[in-house]
Amino acid sequence: MRWLSGIKKLYPVFSIPFLLFSVTLLCAQGEFLIDTQPGSYSQSNPTVAYDGTNYLVVWQDTRNGTYDIYGARVGAGGTILDTIPIAISTASNDQIKPQVTFGDLYYLVVWEDYRNDVYNFDVYGCRVNKIGNILDTSGIVIKDLQASYALDPAVSFDGTNYFITYSSYDIYFWDEIYGEFLSPSGQRVGWGVNIGGSTAGDDHRSKIAFDGTNYLVVWHALNKDILGSRVTPSGSNLDVTPISICTATGNQTEPEVAFDGTNYLVVWQDDRNGNMDIYGARVTPSGSVLDPEGFPICTQGSTQTNPAIAFDGTNYVVVWEDYRNGNADLYGAVLSPTGSVLDTFIVSSKPGDQVTPSLAHGSGNQILIVYSGWTDTYNGIPINTMRIWARFYPITDVDENTPRKSYVSTLRIYPLFLAEDDLFTIQWTSKNPSVSIEIYNIKGDQIARWEFSNKNEGVIIWNLKNKLGVRIKPGIYFVTLSSDKEKYYKKFIVLR
Repeated sequence: MRWLSGIKKLYPVFSIPFLLFSVTLLCAQGEFLIDTQPGSYSQSNPTVAYDGTNYLVVWQDTRNGTYDIYGARVGAGGTILDTIPIAISTASNDQIKPQVTFGDLYYLVVWEDYRNDVYNFDVYGCRVNKIGNILDTSGIVIKDLQASYALDPAVSFDGTNYFITYSSYDIYFWDEIYGEFLSPSGQRVGWGVNIGGSTAGDDHRSKIAFDGTNYLVVWHALNKDILGSRVTPSGSNLDVTPISICTATGNQTEPEVAFDGTNYLVVWQDDRNGNMDIYGARVTPSGSVLDPEGFPICTQGSTQTNPAIAFDGTNYVVVWEDYRNGNADLYGAVLSPTGSVLDTFIVSSKPGDQVTPSLAHGSGNQILIVYSGWTDTYNGIPINTMRIWARFYPITDVDENTPRKSYVSTLRIYPLFLAEDDLFTIQWTSKNPSVSIEIYNIKGDQIARWEFSNKNEGVIIWNLKNKLGVRIKPGIYFVTLSSDKEKYYKKFIVLR
């Protein structure tokens, strides 16, 4: 609990108990290795898509001395259908950062490619059919005619064409987001679209989701805010001035997005609290941001980065890198469409690092989670490098006779910085129907308290008055949510 000792050193008189997430501790037997070939080559940056029957897992791979793009199909029961991985692109120099989606007939894999110039990179693509055959052996060049380079590709499918976005110089030498359409036959459709970005440029890490009518493209900007634009399947940019999804204090980066049939959920890594945490916000198909400050998904007190997201037909599943135990593990959360955290779980806590998760929704509520993880040996053969691993969600590899404990609350407060005459909003949910909400000052004195029985969620609007009806003074304060199963805290500051 290094983060707790750090808080006590900062505030030695503060003795309020902090949240300890009660999550199911899972063994590693549900995790499986995608490529079991011996060798010290490494694999990283996996991505995954589902074709209605099987999954295609794609990654960057060093077996040939440079980074190439490889893949393998995985059955819904976990069977590896390509025990010798598929060589998707082994062109000269490096091919990195693959992304994949499935269309009506074929997968489209896209990646950042250095075959033409190690200093002037491109985006290439390749179609792969459902039985693992490569349809474009030399790759398809995907890049706007204005672009001097292209990087960080993302890809989606709208039922008619593929849509690929990337970051590139515009005519003013700012990094902006561009988009291209490809037909299922691999032909370019139209002349692409300048999705734009912030006025300061340096827009990167675009991701895409399709709502059945339009795409939502999200990215992070130079000032480390999360922005977005809606794009029609015909290539019209509906938001020439990008949507400000989150412009909170600190840095918001590495966004991901999914659609639940009603709204989008955008998730990202966020350091507004001093540590990198995982936050999210809902966006409507009309472009309205329902959570403009964002809401916390995991603020465990250590570092959480690189979130991935999928919608399982009922709820969202979010997985991220988590450093609470010192090295990089993978943790996850289940969120309702309204953004409430319903459950948390551990994906992988094997020795060594587990990083860069990616998710794909399969049949029913099944989700395949893939990631790059340290592998010392496999079946007694030394490997000692990073390889691609996978496991299915829902997690089922535990003793079914052992009760699962998933008592998790969400505690949202806003604003985080407020004047003495502001109203303070506390929103909470809990699986335990009996909870208390308490306000403490920096000395640990209780300022206010509310108790609830047989109520799993609620909202409190507080006028900043203590138990005696006197407005509190400027300073640092803490909100706690307590039950017999959990405790959670949030800090806020009264400025004047």
